[in-house]
Amino acid sequence: MTRRYDRPAILLAALAAAFPPLYGWAVRSMLRRNLARLWAGDPEPLLAAYAEDIHFVFPGRSSWAADVHGKQAVRRWLERFVRVGLRFEVHEILVDGPPWDTTACLWFTDRLASPDGQEVYENRGTIVAKIT
Repeated sequence: MTRRYDRPAILLAALAAAFPPLYGWAVRSMLRRNLARLWAGDPEPLLAAYAEDIHFVFPGRSSWAADVHGKQAVRRWLERFVRVGLRFEVHEILVDGPPWDTTACLWFTDRLASPDGQEVYENRGTIVAKIT
């Protein structure tokens, strides 16, 4: 039999155990929603989640390579991404850590089709983001 004064401790333990999966679900849902808006041509929801002093790195030697600072520089990069017509398919989103020190990892494929519908570009990648 559970003693009356043990109930708050049990409830607190149950909430603590449930919090990480719920938080992870919320972050994944937010990312999927914001990315869907980006692909529809609206970068604002995604940008709203960024700090003004964001440091964004897209490694490589292609024209997409970037190492930019600030929300406006990221906006220009994202607007080009949408304007060119790249399509982004998220396969998995992993979330770890508490709200004040969260790491999110997206595994994705992006593709570009020519005007006649032929796929001319495909890239698989991973994005690691720190949410603090």
